[in-house]
Amino acid sequence: MSSNHTGSGEPDFQNGYNGQNSGSANNSPKKKYTLSADAPVFVPKFSQQSEFEPVPVPAPTLYTDGSIPTQTEIEEFERFAEQSQLGGMAYMESDDPVEMFRDAVVTLTTKGNVEEYMRPITAKLKNGITDMAVLNEMIDILFDHSIKETNFSYTGAQICKCLANELKTHHTFNNFRTLFLNKCKSAYDSRDAWVADPAMFTQLSNLSMLIGQLFLVLEVEGPNGELQKLGFLRQAISALLLTLLADPTDDRLKTAATLLKLTGFEITKNSHLPGDFEEIYTIIRSLERHPSLNRTSHCLINSVLSRLEYNWGVQQTS
Repeated sequence: MSSNHTGSGEPDFQNGYNGQNSGSANNSPKKKYTLSADAPVFVPKFSQQSEFEPVPVPAPTLYTDGSIPTQTEIEEFERFAEQSQLGGMAYMESDDPVEMFRDAVVTLTTKGNVEEYMRPITAKLKNGITDMAVLNEMIDILFDHSIKETNFSYTGAQICKCLANELKTHHTFNNFRTLFLNKCKSAYDSRDAWVADPAMFTQLSNLSMLIGQLFLVLEVEGPNGELQKLGFLRQAISALLLTLLADPTDDRLKTAATLLKLTGFEITKNSHLPGDFEEIYTIIRSLERHPSLNRTSHCLINSVLSRLEYNWGVQQTS
């Protein structure tokens, strides 16, 4: 954290101490010094310094006299408020890790850094908490928010990755990723019912994006020690796409095209993993002139086909 203190307190060899002009010294009377070889050895005295301690940055002044703060002062105050929140002030109201997690998930819907908000939570969990009920509640909170809140899929996947990495040595919570993926699979198994239910379609769409983002960020160690994507997630994406395109509508096509554009590069790059996409591409080609789809749908189809034409940017091996 930096402060607005401009004087470093260090000598300025050109302009004197703290930038003061040293020219005035030329006008003062010159003193005569006498050096003697018989003088006692000069030993400089050093004052006792305390150990370095960070200097706390005071909160910017709030103006109460009607004056208008400058833009710099406004930005300073906003930066201070954000840093204070990241430093733990957002969690002062509760010491319960579940409530801390719930608050963090809601806040991360619109702003914030995942690692910064997860850090105090994982520290709390590592400090002697072993109740499986805590783990299950956290999984429910993250999953429910991920499928109910549109555009949260990226953040949801990042939270899953962060917690899985931070808790991998915790004897109770080290299977966070596995349990969260199992939660996703339970919903995935209901995809055929959800796609036909208008009340559940938004959640199916958000679930599709979440699984796509999880495929992008999660990795497992392969047989040769190298990291690789999770094959069952690639297979799940292909099954979701077939479900969405079995009876195409504008909404279903929008979700399918968005999922493909999100994951197409990694799907193609990891063609050795489970999941067949040839049938999906055949269906999309057949929809290029579908009369019941609107103009936006046709634009999405053309966008997917143009990427497919260039193999999603993956260089083909001979």
